[in-house]
Amino acid sequence: AVFLYEPDGGVPDSSSHPFRVVRFTNETKGLLERGPIAVFEKGAFLGQGLLEPLPPRGTATVPFSLERGLAVERESKYDQLGARLFKIEAGKLTIERDSVTRTIYRIKNGTEQKSKVVVRHPRLAGARLYGPPPGTEDNVGTGLALVPVEVKPHGKTELTVDERLAVQQYVD
Repeated sequence: AVFLYEPDGGVPDSSSHPFRVVRFTNETKGLLERGPIAVFEKGAFLGQGLLEPLPPRGTATVPFSLERGLAVERESKYDQLGARLFKIEAGKLTIERDSVTRTIYRIKNGTEQKSKVVVRHPRLAGARLYGPPPGTEDNVGTGLALVPVEVKPHGKTELTVDERLAVQQYVD
């Protein structure tokens, strides 16, 4: 089972619980059209989701239910780090610093099984991921990063996504 934390305004509890999702790749040579899909596991119906058009070799993540056995809290912290010479021009000194945004996701697993949670993290425009966790899919074009984390049964974990943006400042 894979879970996707992606708060959705149309699903109020999604701000604190991830969706159960199915992830797959279109291995056919044709386009899979938009439409409903049914999800089964070991012969049991788990739920239904909506697939968007998927081109050949495209990958889809389709949510089909909310998982209340997992809880997610989100917190952001801001800081400025470092100072390096950017330029000296016309007697003015300009330095460059990193404006750092750390988003901390605290995930609690109340289930009996180890859970893989993929956090769909909205990227800051112009920022770069700093030391992303292994397996992170950074999609700058869509402004999103998919960041995986595993949580032990009845366990807790913290995932920190560190984004940095270079900012120039004039100094005396």
